[in-house]
Order: sequence, then C-alpha cells, then structure tokens
Amino acid sequence: MLKSNSQKKYYYNVNFSDRPGFMAKEHPKIDALECRFDGLDLKGIDFSGSNLYGSSFRGCNLEAANLTGAVLVKADLSGAQLFGAALSLDCRSFEQVKFDARQVAAFVWLLASADIRPDVRHRLRDLLKMFDEETLEEIRRWTTRENP
Repeated sequence: MLKSNSQKKYYYNVNFSDRPGFMAKEHPKIDALECRFDGLDLKGIDFSGSNLYGSSFRGCNLEAANLTGAVLVKADLSGAQLFGAALSLDCRSFEQVKFDARQVAAFVWLLASADIRPDVRHRLRDLLKMFDEETLEEIRRWTTRENP
C-alpha cells in the first residue's frame, strides 16, 4: 500500500525485495513500515528521519547508509553489511532490532577501540572472546579497510 503527500511517501507491508531496481534515491523521503528490503544493494542510501518500524533488511548492503534519526524499532538488520553506516545512538535505533553476532561483535570492537578508561576497554575486549576467530578477523579487516 502506498500513501503519499508532496514531500514524503508512505509504504506499509511492501516487498521491495521483489524490486531490485528500487532505490530510495528516487524516493528521498519515505516511511516504510513492516516492509522487506532483503538482499538489496542500498549502499549509501539516505533513510535519515524515516520510519522503518518492523522492516527487514536481511542481507542488504547498507554500507555508508544514513540511518540517523530513523525509527528502526523491531527492524531486522541481521546479515546486513553496515560498514560505514550512520545510526543514531538512541532507543529508536536499537530497541528490539535484530542484529547478528558479527554485527554485535563489530559494535563491541568499535567501543573497545575508543579512548576510554583502561578497565572498561579490558572488559570490552573480554566480551570479544565470546565471538569466533573468523568473525573477529573479518572485523579486523573492516577496521583496517582491507576489505570494506
């Protein structure tokens, strides 16, 4: 279902995965509630301020995507490439969002690389021990830009 006004388009329960040519660049301001974008290449997309409640982005390329201010509550980002993606640090970006272990390890890795108290950094690095070596090696490549 599509509803629109002059500035914003609203989608509900639409399967964009069936439309590989869909690019939100053509629809710069959209709200897409409970929609499916699974497997699409959305590199560099600007979803800033969009309501993406309950939408699925499994396996998407969201590299360098702008998700700042977006409502991601109950979204599924598992398997998505998030390298260089921008997310707001608020509840709307993380509440009930599905992330996979690789993504969680990347978040912890990034936090552990910050200039923080040594005891906190040590605890974060201890958390990384729960992830397999293959996952950690992939994150090492991302952080050194060997394989963005």
